[in-house]
Order: sequence, then C-alpha cells, then structure tokens
Amino acid sequence: MGTHIDNQALEKIPFGVLVFDSRDYNHILFASRRAAQVWDCQDEEELLAYWNAGLSHGIYPGDMDRVFQDISQVSDGEKNEFQITFRILTRKGAMRFVHMSGRREVQDGLIYACVTVHNAEESDVDMLTGLPGPMQFSSHVEALCRNGTEAGKYAVLAFNIERFRLINERFGLREGDLCLKRLAGILTRVFSGGIVCRYAVDTFYVFTQTAHMDDALEIYRELLKKQMSPEWKCVVNIGVFLMPSRELPVGVCMSHAMQACRSLTGTNGKRIAYYDRALEKEIAFARYIEGHLEEAVSRGWIKVYYQPVVRPVNMALCSMEALARWEDPNFGFLVPGQFIPILEEKKQIHKLDRAMISLVCREYEKRVSQGKEVVPVSFNLSRYDFLTGDIVSFIEDEVRTHHVPKDMIHVEITESMMVSEVEVIASAVRRLHEAGYQVWMDDFGSGYSSLNLLKDYDFDKIKLDMKFFSTFTQKSKHIVMTMVRMIKELHSQTLAEGVETAEEFEFLKRIGCERAQGYYIGKPAPYDATLEQVKKLGVQIEPRRIRRFIDKAIKVDFQQDTPLALAELNGQTLTPLYIRQDYKKLLDELCKITGRKLRVEEPSAPWGQTIDFLQTLKQEGSEGVTYMAHGYIYIRLEARVVSVLKGEDRRLYACSLTMVKSRGNRYSQMGEAVARNISQIFRYASIVSVPENKIQVVFNYTGVPEGLLAGTNLSEWTQRGYRRLIHPMDQDRYAAFVDREKLKKALQGRQYVAGLFRTRADDGSYPWRIHIIARFSDPDRQLLYLTSAITFDSQDVVAAMYENSSKGQASNPRDAVLLRAELWDSLVDFMPFKFFWKDREHRFLGASHSFLTYYGVSLKDIVGKKEEEIGNWVIDRRLYIDDEDQCMQEGKAIMNTEGQVTVGGMSRHIYSSKIPVFTNGEVIGLIGYFFSEEEMKAVEAQRQRLLTVDSLTGVMNHNGLAGEVYRFARSYHQLGVDFALADIHIRGMDEIWSSYGERFTQLVVKHITGTLQQVLGNHGELARLSEDQFLAIIHFRKRDEITEWMEKIKEAVWNIHEVDNISITVQAECRGAPFSEQGVEIMWQAIMEGIKRFSADRAEQTLRP
Repeated sequence: MGTHIDNQALEKIPFGVLVFDSRDYNHILFASRRAAQVWDCQDEEELLAYWNAGLSHGIYPGDMDRVFQDISQVSDGEKNEFQITFRILTRKGAMRFVHMSGRREVQDGLIYACVTVHNAEESDVDMLTGLPGPMQFSSHVEALCRNGTEAGKYAVLAFNIERFRLINERFGLREGDLCLKRLAGILTRVFSGGIVCRYAVDTFYVFTQTAHMDDALEIYRELLKKQMSPEWKCVVNIGVFLMPSRELPVGVCMSHAMQACRSLTGTNGKRIAYYDRALEKEIAFARYIEGHLEEAVSRGWIKVYYQPVVRPVNMALCSMEALARWEDPNFGFLVPGQFIPILEEKKQIHKLDRAMISLVCREYEKRVSQGKEVVPVSFNLSRYDFLTGDIVSFIEDEVRTHHVPKDMIHVEITESMMVSEVEVIASAVRRLHEAGYQVWMDDFGSGYSSLNLLKDYDFDKIKLDMKFFSTFTQKSKHIVMTMVRMIKELHSQTLAEGVETAEEFEFLKRIGCERAQGYYIGKPAPYDATLEQVKKLGVQIEPRRIRRFIDKAIKVDFQQDTPLALAELNGQTLTPLYIRQDYKKLLDELCKITGRKLRVEEPSAPWGQTIDFLQTLKQEGSEGVTYMAHGYIYIRLEARVVSVLKGEDRRLYACSLTMVKSRGNRYSQMGEAVARNISQIFRYASIVSVPENKIQVVFNYTGVPEGLLAGTNLSEWTQRGYRRLIHPMDQDRYAAFVDREKLKKALQGRQYVAGLFRTRADDGSYPWRIHIIARFSDPDRQLLYLTSAITFDSQDVVAAMYENSSKGQASNPRDAVLLRAELWDSLVDFMPFKFFWKDREHRFLGASHSFLTYYGVSLKDIVGKKEEEIGNWVIDRRLYIDDEDQCMQEGKAIMNTEGQVTVGGMSRHIYSSKIPVFTNGEVIGLIGYFFSEEEMKAVEAQRQRLLTVDSLTGVMNHNGLAGEVYRFARSYHQLGVDFALADIHIRGMDEIWSSYGERFTQLVVKHITGTLQQVLGNHGELARLSEDQFLAIIHFRKRDEITEWMEKIKEAVWNIHEVDNISITVQAECRGAPFSEQGVEIMWQAIMEGIKRFSADRAEQTLRP
C-alpha cells in the first residue's frame, strides 16, 4: 500500500482510519476525517494539532501502557494484528470508549488501523477466553475500592507468559490460543472470589483479597503444572501489588503489579515478585537512566572498555571487544548489566550504540595520530539500531570522518536479532558486507534457530554462547568440538566467550577454536590498560600484515585423525605454530627408536631433513609427501601449504606425520623399500600394477595435487589423464613413451626407460623433468614410475632436451653447450626477439620463432646450412659474413650493424648484432639478433613515452601533466574551451605502507589508478605525482559538473574494500576548479606540491626498514 492515501475512497469507509509508523507508532502519518471526529475534531489537521502529532496525547493515561503494549507486539513482529478497547480524552475534554483494530504491512513497515466509538454500556469481554476486558476490570475494582480499603487487604496481580510468541511460532496460533484458554481457566478457578481479566495478548490481571492469596497461588502452581503442555515450556511470571489504605487509581495499581512482573523477565527460578521499596528504587533508577542517557553521552560519562580477544594457537592479541561503562556522578561506576537492559526495554539502546561507535572511531584516530598501537575492535548492535534509522550509513560516516580502516572495525549482532525483523536486518547485514565490514554473530547457540541462521546467512565469525562453558562437562565439550568443526567447514571461524580457566583455554586450542575471550585472558579495561595486562601474560599484538596469513592457516581441521602440526617456514628457518599432543608423542617414540633427539625447534630429523622438501611446495594449496627411513621403520610426512604471506618468503604448512613399521605384505614392503632408497632423489614415485590397472602413489612432493597426477587408474592416465600434467607441445611424445606395447618392447633386456618432458609444477609453470619407468620383474606386472628435476650441468642432458624439443640437432657435444640456458625453450618459442645461433662454420644451428616467422621459413629450411645455401634474403651478404668472422675470430661483440634484407618482396632496413659464445676460453659459435627499422623507431617512441608516463601505473607523470596542461591552456586562450584541474589526495596510504610494505602499496596504487581512470572515462586525463597524490584534467560544460566529478571520485575510492584479497580502506580528498578561475600559477603550485611530496616519499622510503 504505501503512504499515498486516497481520501475520497477513505471517506466512504464507515469508520475512522489511522496510519502510523511501526518503528515509532506514536507518530501518526495519516488520519481520515471520520477518525478525527472520534476525538471531536473536524479534520486531520485539527486532530494532529490536538495530539501534537503523537497518538499518546489522545489516550486516557490509565490505558496508555496497555494500548502501546498491544501495538508494540505488532510492531515487533510478535503478532500480525491487534484489537483493543480503551478510553480516550477528546479535544472537548470528554472521556470516551473507542475500539481500535489494525495490522502491520511488512512491505512498507506501516501500521493501518480502524477506530470506532465504543458503547460503554456494551459488555467488555475478551472473545477468546470469555474473561472481562480491562475496562470492566477497572470499573469493578474502582467500585469495590470507592470507599477506601484496609491497607494490604486487597492485591492486584499481573500474570505474563514470558516469550509467548515462541509458542505461536513453534506450535502455531491454535496451540497458542489453547495455552491462553487454559491459563484463563486456571485463574478463574483459583481466584473465583476475585476479578480476572485478560489485559493484552499474553497478560492477565487478578484482583483478589490477600487473606487466602498464598493458598490460591499454591493451587495455581499445581494446576499450571498439570494442565500446561510440557512441550510449550510455558513460563508465567507474577507481579503482586498490595493496595494501600489510601485510594489509588486502578491503572496505577495495575502498572505497579506489571512492573513487579517485568522485573522477573529473563531470570531463572523465581516466578513471583512484589512491588516494594526496593523495586520502587529500581524503577526510579530505570527512569534516571532513561532520562539521563543523552546527558551521559554529551558529558563523557559513557566510557569504552576493551576486552582482549586472542588466538589460542599462538597467544596473539588479534582484536578487542568494545563494552560500555557509565561513570555517573550520582550512582558511581555502572556496569552494562545495570543500564543496558533498561535501555533495551525503553527502546533507547540505539542511542548508546551510536555513541559507542563514535567513541571507538575517535579513539582509533587519536591513537594513530599519537603513534600508539591499535588493534581491531568489534562493537555490538541491537535490533533497534536497524529499526530506528540507517545504521549502516551511520557507521560509514563515522569511519570516514575518523579515517578508520574497515578491517579495524567489526560489527556484532546477536542470534536473537535475526529471528524477528529478518528482512530489515538481513538487508543491513548484506550492505555491511558489501561495504567491506566483517559481521560476527554473537551468542550463537542461545536460540533454537541457530542452524537455520548458518544455513541462510554468511557470518565472518561465530561467537559461541558462554553458557557452553558454565558447566564444562564432557557433553558440553563434545558439542563445542562439533560446532567448531562444522563452522570451519562453512568457511567461517569460531570465537569462544566466557573462557575463565586454563583448562578451557587449552581445550579450545586443542580443537582448533580460532579465537577466545574471557576473564582468563583479561577483564574489560581502558585501551592502554588492556594492552598492558595482556603483555604481562606474554601476549603480543598480532601485526596487521600477518592477520590474514594466520587466519588462513587456522582454517585447518585440528581434529583430523592423523597427528597434526602447523609450521611456518621463513626462508631457511622452520618454526612450529602448533603441535598436537599425538604428534609430540610420535616424535618421542621416534627418539627412542632412533636414539636421536627429535625436536621440531631444532634442525634435526624429521624437520631438518625436510626443509628442502617443504620449499618445493610454493603455492597455496600445494601438497606433497616425503619419507624418511630408519631400518625397516619409515616416516611418512604429508604437507600442504595452507597460507602464503605475499611479498615475503613465509609459508605456513599443515603437516601430518605417520610412522610405519615393515609388514609382511609384499606391496607394503615394496613401497617401504622404494621410500627408503629413492625418496631423497626423486620428487614423485608410484608403483604401477598392470594386471590390476592400478597406480599406487608411494610419495609425492612435486607440490602438484595428486588429483592432477596419475590418480589411481592406469588406463585413464595413459589414455588422457597425462594431458593434465604434460606440456601440450610434449604430449605426443609422452603418449608414445607410456604406450603399453612400445613400453614393453623398450624394456626388453633393459631395467628402465627414461624421457624428458616439460611437466606441470605447483605454480603452473612447466619445467623440464626426467620421467623414469623401471621394471621390478615382469613388465607385464609391476613397474616403478619416478620423476625428478634435472640440472643443466650435463651436455648430454642439454643435447637431449634440444633433440626432444625438435628445435634442431646438435652436431657434437661441444655444440650442445650452446643450449645450457635453463629457460632456452621458452626464449625460443615465446620471446619476440629475432635471434639465431651458428657454429664456427657459419652454419645455422637454430633460430627463434620470431626469426622464422619474419623470413617465412622453418627450422628444416635453415638448420645445418649457410646463408648462401638458403636464399637471397640478405642484400649485402659480405657485410654480415665479415661481422661474423670478426665476432668469432676476435671474440668481440658486433653491435647494430645497419643493413638491408629482402622480406616478402620488399627491401627493409635492419640493425644486426652478433655475440660470441665461449666454452673453456674458446669461441665455439655465435648468437645473433636484429631489429627492423620500424622496431627501432618504436623503441625510441617508447623511450620518449617513458619520459612522460608514470612507470608504475601507466598514467601521466609530472612531465606528461605539464605538457597536457600547456596544450589545454593554449586551447583555452585560442578557442575559449575551459577545463578543470582536480587535485586528488588519497588518505590511508601511509598505514597501508607501514602494515604491508612497498610491494602491496604499489598494488594498491595501481588499483586506485584503475578506479580513477574508470570514473573519468573519456571525460578527463589522469596524472600521478606521488604515492598518494593524483591530478586530473577534467572536461566540463557546466561548473556544477566539477563538484559532481569530485563526489564520484570520492565515492569510487571509498568503495575500494579489497586488493589482492587484503582488506583496505582509503579515502580521496579532492579540490578542483576551472582553469579560468584557478590560473596557471595555482596549477603549477599544485604540481610543485606533488613533486615535493613525491621527493619526500622517496626520501622516507630509503629510511624505512
């Protein structure tokens, strides 16, 4: 429906219509003329003026709580509709009974209600239970107490079913109605001499004498236990107000009884409370908190305390949670439990939450400006943050204002929030993720819908409810273990709250819980005090640059079946991050068997022998296997790269260790023998069983996942599987190499055959590998398959490579030395240079692909031939022969000899160079290359371009900008075409540099450059002057367009959330003006400012470690 109302249509409805906002149901958006007449007003304008735009101004004070309670249950999603009869005060001062019914529309969040005058003489009866309504209740009680009562003779009792909406949600409305009917029947039976009424959806009132009240309540408890279904888990709270001797309005008595009842909400055990002086003090305190919140915020009484969060795996401080404290001048130091429940009940908690967000952001900005340490901080949001305004925009504004990187701020929402107002909160969570923030779920496991939420929504961290640690039993441990493992599989992380003992902390470390928080680690305290207390425990602050590095590593399943260790390899240094107990026990057992001291911290077996093995596993996800043997006992070490720190030679490995003793089984003994003897030589070994069509991998430390290797099926591998591993140019040769018939013939009278093939590595490259197939006995039965890296020290190996790649044929081993370069094949095939190589007799030995393409010949046409035997492509052949003679006789390089060749029927200028090739001090041949005249001109043009282009980003530099400004200025003076210069300063680059270093900062600069180019499109040109300053020349037609461009640039840069999978936050500060206003002098001032900043950056970089 929407807020647009058709007045003419509404006038035809025979009752009044009201529309109000469900988030602020005291605020009326529309009132029909008939609705205005109910309050003795002529029209909507007069009614709103009488109400002062608020519904509460038109309700009788004694009924106000009841009316708003019913409407709030609709607003909060506890029910869809409401019906209520209550009293109003009209504009003329008359009291009148009215009946109002309405419903909330989910689409627009508005409540639509109809209102009619109610005849006071009509019976006020609840339709569901048959009980008197609140008006009857009030009038009967007033009649009984009209002449005064003896103090304490009568009492008003309020009965409320706690969380009644859950019964409706879980069992349906019919069961919910049955629950209400049964409670009504019990109250009517027990308090037959009193007055019972149903006040609201889940609330009843009783007026009774106190003489036999205790006995009646005892009977009530027995009946409640017998008649209420155990499945409902129905909890009924009772508030009691003993009426004084003086006359009090019935509404006040009911209000006191309800306040006593509400004091029990969320408590355990106690189900009855009396309104007394202590409760009266609590109520007065609650009113104080509600009334002084804004003053507390403005005067600085609200303080942020921080509780540390550490990683159990390495005891590093990885974040802190921001918690509110209230230092009040009247009540002293207040903890959250004293004021947060009050603010939640009064729906004022969003004001505190916003104040906390602002304080956290301000403290971050202040600490950075003072050069102090900073840690990521999480803060809590309530459901009212999402219902009372745009909390996402508020967070964005605060973060922007105080220059807080988004990876330093995390948002926590409770599980219960996602149950109601699902669409509103889910939409906000999506927006937070899109804006670059992490969203954590707090109190996971406290509600019945936990698993549904994990299924439907993505959370970056899951905070386990601290109730799991209140009773640290085996059952609770098993539940936590299961949840940690499940959450890892869902690609999220767990944070355990309420950790209070070393036993709990060690348990969490053992099962792989990623983060922990609680009094065992540290109590909430001011920022500096929190850092001091954790440092005393030996906890270090986790550097920002390795946060993601560690995050990826601890995604490993710590509960896997095989012994586990996490180890970091930094260059040649291996450091354990985590070693599970069974891994340590295995090392101890190996120590006893071998008589050697085996400690992970020392460069001894098994680690010392495997550093080289681990270094073969480079890429994230690379995995391999190696073996170490001692007699007939060998150790199988499986390793997988779980995290790589980009820009540094640091990797984290998940390692699994298995000790295997020799068994009688023939295949296992065979595998052990293979492992013992060849695991230190080869990168891969497998046993091929021909009759069983099976491949059994013995070890693999190529770094390539076994899924890309031979797998387990021999036929699949030899027919097509090898294509996953062998370079396309070598696949035909490899197919012949593994052909079963050819292999059988090749192995006759021989122990093995070998071949050289370019074989896929873990980084996607194809280095040369030697492949060996050896026989155990009958080649029709078992074969041994091995691969190994090759070196280029052997002339035979190099010559074989050259022969295998079909690039030519070395006439003798001496000539083969020309091919020693390890990347020779790549140069020949893919480099754009036109080069060739010859022996001392001027015969071609080979040429690059570019050379052959340029002249339109093949290797077969030239190899082994002199130029005069090939054709007449060289016009002055003597010139080049003289150069070659001088090169090989004198051993000197001849550079850039100008000459002419004939290509495609045309004469072309080239510049040719020759370089001698030596071995053992003797010239054995030459390598020659040439450039065409067109290419030389292109090189010169590129050199000139480099003088005006920024080498990192490809946009203009200072020189290029100066030339463009001059060109645009001439156009302005000659043609009157104005343009604008925009100075763009990027904030946040210093923090990125200090956290991640130069390499990553350059990636960010390039990403920002690309973003700015995309924004400008064809409307401007960009120049980079320093790490954090750009200038743009912008075309415009209207002056307002300049401001629009500035805003587009700011928004585009702000929306950069991640570069190379690392979270970043940068902001653009822009100033721009037309050339006609700014002038050349101001432009040059901006350029010189950029040059100075660029020079300062470079000077600072030389001083940075």
